[in-house]
Amino acid sequence: MAVSNLPALGRARLSNLAVDELRARIIRGHWKPGDRLPSERQLSDQLGMSRSSLREAIRGLEAMGFVDADDGGDASFANWSAEHRYSIGELVAFRLLVEPELAALAAENADGPFIVELEAIMAAMEEAAARDDLTALVRLDTAFHDAITGHAGNQLYRDLLGYVGQLSVDSRRISLGVSGRAPRVIDRHNLIVQAIRAGDADRAWAAMREHLERFAADMRIHPVG
Repeated sequence: MAVSNLPALGRARLSNLAVDELRARIIRGHWKPGDRLPSERQLSDQLGMSRSSLREAIRGLEAMGFVDADDGGDASFANWSAEHRYSIGELVAFRLLVEPELAALAAENADGPFIVELEAIMAAMEEAAARDDLTALVRLDTAFHDAITGHAGNQLYRDLLGYVGQLSVDSRRISLGVSGRAPRVIDRHNLIVQAIRAGDADRAWAAMREHLERFAADMRIHPVG
C-alpha cells in the first residue's frame, strides 16, 4: 500500500493508514518476532509518506505492542506475540471452529439470569466505548465470550479456549485498539445476544461465525489450518 496519492489527507490520517498497513504485515507474518524492521527511509519510500508521519505510526505500533524500539530509539522490531506458541491466524481458525458451536449451545441453554448477564456486559461495553477505555473494552469483550463459553455446558471446549486465553486477550487488545472498531464489535455482539435471547441456535451460530470472520477481515488475518 502506498499513500502518496492521497494529498488531501492530513498527517494524522496518513499515520493511521501506515499503522493499519504495518500492523497487517506483522500479523500476516511478513516480519517475525525479533526481526529488524526496514529503515525509516525504506519504509517511508514504500508507503509514500514523510518520515515524520511514519514516526507517528511507529510510536502507535509501539503503544499497541507490535514493535519495540532499541536502546537508541531509532530502530524497531516486529513483536507480535513472541511469548505465544501459536500465531493469530491459528487462533482465528480455532475460534471459527469452536465458538459458533458454543454460541449455538448457549442459545439452547439460555435462561433469564444468563440473558441478564450478557445484557449487563454489553451495557458496560457500550459505556467503555463511549469513554474510549481500551482496558475496560478488552476486559468486557473477554467476559462476553467467557460467559457464552461457560453457559454452553461443554467443559472440553471451555478448557481448550482457556489454553489460548492470553493469546485471545492480546488479539482483542489489538483489535479494539483500532480506531472505530469497538462500535462494530458491539454491534456484532448485540446480534449474538439477540439470537441467544430468542433461543435460536442456528442464528446464534451464524452471528458468532460472522463476528469472527469480520474480525479476521478487518485485521486482514488469514485463518491458518
